[in-house]
Amino acid sequence: MILKMIKVSKIVCIFLFVLISFSPVLAEGAPQSKPETERYSYDSAGKRDPFKPFNLSPEIDLSNRADLERYPLDQLRLTAVLDAAGEPLAVIENRAGRGYNVKKGSKVGIHGGEIIEILPDKILILETSTDFTGNTSTKTIELLLRK
Repeated sequence: MILKMIKVSKIVCIFLFVLISFSPVLAEGAPQSKPETERYSYDSAGKRDPFKPFNLSPEIDLSNRADLERYPLDQLRLTAVLDAAGEPLAVIENRAGRGYNVKKGSKVGIHGGEIIEILPDKILILETSTDFTGNTSTKTIELLLRK
């Protein structure tokens, strides 16, 4: 009989616990659903593709440049050096084999290179370039006479 009373008291305790736990929900009624939130949509018009890699190098406009200023220096080669009336001249060819006569001060290459000296076996080109951070650097490049 005592065991039966213990079982009944356990059941009553559990019932009261459940009743007390859910009393706020029962008092308010059924739980209300959350208000529907506005759906987000992404407009990509005028924005860069986030999956494309960055190209931070400055763009080079080649449209209004002379022929020799449209080629990188690695595509040009020195084929002849001439001494004409005390002023040295040089002949530079592009990869297609077209030759161009140049002298000191001529512009060469896509980075605004300028011929600063013509020697019997090479020419020296001063090239100024700007990197993606805006830093400007100059370097002297030699084009050697092809033998």
